[in-house]
Amino acid sequence: MAAIAMAAVVTAVMFDRGFDDLLLSDAEAFYRVALDPFGDGSILTGAGPDTGTAYRYGRILFPLSAWSLAFGQPALLRITIPLLYIGAVMLVATLAATHAEEAGRPPIVGLAALLVPSAVLTVPILVPEFFVAGLILLMYRLADIHRDRAALGAAALLLLARETAVLAMVPFMFSALRNRDWRSIVRWAAAVIPLLIWYVWVRLRIGVWPFQDPGVPPSRALDVPLRSFLAKAWSADAGSALMFAAVLGWATIVTGVIVAWRRRTPLSGAGLAMAALILVFGPAEAESPGEAVRLMLPAQLLIAIAAISRRTG
Repeated sequence: MAAIAMAAVVTAVMFDRGFDDLLLSDAEAFYRVALDPFGDGSILTGAGPDTGTAYRYGRILFPLSAWSLAFGQPALLRITIPLLYIGAVMLVATLAATHAEEAGRPPIVGLAALLVPSAVLTVPILVPEFFVAGLILLMYRLADIHRDRAALGAAALLLLARETAVLAMVPFMFSALRNRDWRSIVRWAAAVIPLLIWYVWVRLRIGVWPFQDPGVPPSRALDVPLRSFLAKAWSADAGSALMFAAVLGWATIVTGVIVAWRRRTPLSGAGLAMAALILVFGPAEAESPGEAVRLMLPAQLLIAIAAISRRTG
């Protein structure tokens, strides 16, 4: 019920705006990839100078899922992409409510966790951050109920949606290393195999590895902390938007540390690991602070939901 209520709110906001108005930020690039998910990337021609064809195709799961729901029919994508977005919100809401109930709190408290700043500022733009967060939460839920193979499957799907979300798997790997559980280490490491296979396909089809795309070079997306997005926020020419994004970034990191220390759960560790990525946001995020705010969403959701979960440490 809580998930339906949250989805109804998001749907109402969507209906107040046309589909084209929801294709802000990177949403248009994901929509174009969904039009031709197995293509050579020509569908992205004219989408912008920093589109990065192979880079976009490297994060295939969100557009491929929308394409599959549309049975490959381009006209239906205007329905399936919003449905996929709403479904992701419902998944996050459901799992947040579950965490609240298991902690002895009303399910509505779980919905409150979805009102993190990045969600308030980006809903209902059709970008996959809720989708990524939902897969992370699903992975942890499946692990909690000891459905290990399903959790590994969710991890493999997660990496196909966002390769940097490998950070959310750090608590699993750390736990396996601490217990010298080499079999678990191998199983979790194997989750990257589908992504590597897809990368080979992208290299053969488009001619560039996703992580070597000249349109979005790694040095644009990531940088060392001393030259990063957070560092540039204190330069003399930094605008108010960059300052706001930087303050929000630091608040996310600090909150992540506090929640990880107080809760000491794998989920809180995943939230902190995802928040740590903010430290190395690069020049691209400094030039587009709104994008930085959007990319903080999975970390903020994980941290907020971990904060209302049971403490295990």
